[in-house]
Amino acid sequence: MTQQLLSQGTGAMNSQDATGRTPLFWATEYRHERLVELLLSHGADPDVRDKEGNLCLHRAAYFGSPTIARMLLEAGSDLNATNHLGNSPLHLAAQEKCHECLSLFLACGAVSLKNKAGQLPQQCTQLSSPSCRALQAFSAQLPGQVEQILSRDISRGFEQVAVPCLNMVDQESCPRDFLYITGNILSGSELLPTKTWDQSQGCRCDGGCTVASCPCILRSQCSWTLTGGQLRLDTTGTAPEMGSIYECSMLCACPRSCPNRVVQRGLRTQLQLYRTAAKGWGVRTVQDVPHGAFLCQYFGELISNTEAAHREEDTYYFVVDMQDGQQCCLDGRYYGNVGRFLNHSCQPNLVALQVALGYDIPGIAFFSTRAIQAGEELGFDYGDQFWEVKSWNCTCLCGFPGCRRLARSPARLPSPAAGDPGSGPSSPCPSRPPLRGFALKTKRSNPLKRVTRSRLARESRPP
Repeated sequence: MTQQLLSQGTGAMNSQDATGRTPLFWATEYRHERLVELLLSHGADPDVRDKEGNLCLHRAAYFGSPTIARMLLEAGSDLNATNHLGNSPLHLAAQEKCHECLSLFLACGAVSLKNKAGQLPQQCTQLSSPSCRALQAFSAQLPGQVEQILSRDISRGFEQVAVPCLNMVDQESCPRDFLYITGNILSGSELLPTKTWDQSQGCRCDGGCTVASCPCILRSQCSWTLTGGQLRLDTTGTAPEMGSIYECSMLCACPRSCPNRVVQRGLRTQLQLYRTAAKGWGVRTVQDVPHGAFLCQYFGELISNTEAAHREEDTYYFVVDMQDGQQCCLDGRYYGNVGRFLNHSCQPNLVALQVALGYDIPGIAFFSTRAIQAGEELGFDYGDQFWEVKSWNCTCLCGFPGCRRLARSPARLPSPAAGDPGSGPSSPCPSRPPLRGFALKTKRSNPLKRVTRSRLARESRPP
């Protein structure tokens, strides 16, 4: 029947029944994700309304399907459209307690409007619910202002959840000077010290991995054992000096549900790239985050220290220590993910840790150091090594009382380059370096090799 419908063209696909519903409506209401994708790819119109004034996006919110809602938004559906009762998709997501849809809509810049009954979306749900808290946080943060949606998803669909980009501060467009990736890539110019899979270790925990028996967990420090998708943090929420966390890999006998497989499952928290008033781009969460939760990784191009020393632009370096004592560098300048936009904070709510998966080059993962409320900006401490290198021309703009990273010579500070893409850190010259000894930012031997941000904005081009 589906093939017959597709063969009849867009006229049949957009035909409406007595209730005004099209085949796309019925596929949405039955939560048939593959069929929705197929219909949209063959020209189904997401802007058709039924007799009650609903779009398919309203039905996706009502029936609680964030995946279909995301597909409809990517197809151009109007996020703030209202039906005959004045309800937007945000109203219905709040009413039906679909927190995933609500987080998606907020991340994509949904406007909190009153319906014909005079209700805001937060008045359609329980006051103590996570949905209400998220709505209240964004309503208080953006009173009477509407952010321009620059991109529905900067990851181009490669992340499991969309990462929208919004701006209500200036005319800066969505960052386009890098390629979004969801895994580290190897530079071809240098041989990196890495083992092959046949040299890697794996556990044989058929009955499930435990702290007492799993060699992967024992290889990490027990105080940081992953349990229930969260780290066991100490009372201060700070990480001790330590090596990598070792997750179970594809060589292990344990299932995908193993509690020691968290980072490898990828981004699952609804994040949002947004333009800050003073710090360029920043990242905030659209949902409440518990203490010790994994947020995202820092992806980039894996290069040797030799190659890193010869690159002019060093502002996105993360130096990674390997088990054998060697080092390599993660450069997020041309290839990266949402982690490249995380700002510095003197009172961070994130901590960066190395996480290894079967081989000897660990990745960088960010975990929450405390409970984080919806709407909060995410940030981590770039570390002493970074500020030793950059304090001559950067100042911290985190805004916290007792900021520890004051400028040494404010008169020498350059102004940020207008339209400088990717200026995520809380300073005019962004950087992705170090934390707790494993990401050591190295000083340049020749300071004349530095180039200004304005020159980089003109001359730098993705390969």
